[in-house]
Amino acid sequence: ESWCPDCNLVTPVFYQMLERIGGHVIIEVDVGGPGQWKDRKHPLRHHEQFKLRSVPTLARWEQGVGVVSKIDKSLELSSTPKDVQYYVRTFMETKR
Repeated sequence: ESWCPDCNLVTPVFYQMLERIGGHVIIEVDVGGPGQWKDRKHPLRHHEQFKLRSVPTLARWEQGVGVVSKIDKSLELSSTPKDVQYYVRTFMETKR
């Protein structure tokens, strides 16, 4: 279990949904503990491709292009599995 309550809500729902859809690779990135993540100089906040603003973040990555779209605040503000399903489904159905 993660220190991040939003991640604990989102992760199982996300994995269940993608398992049903298939055809996707999931890469989970550890941002460290809360103290590390809250540091404004955290490398993933400034990484050329990722530029994470919050956790959890769901990103769509295309080979040869990198991150083409992502959602983060919607996931962070989700309060129920149904919210997560809605945002993830909408994200997965939207092209860039």
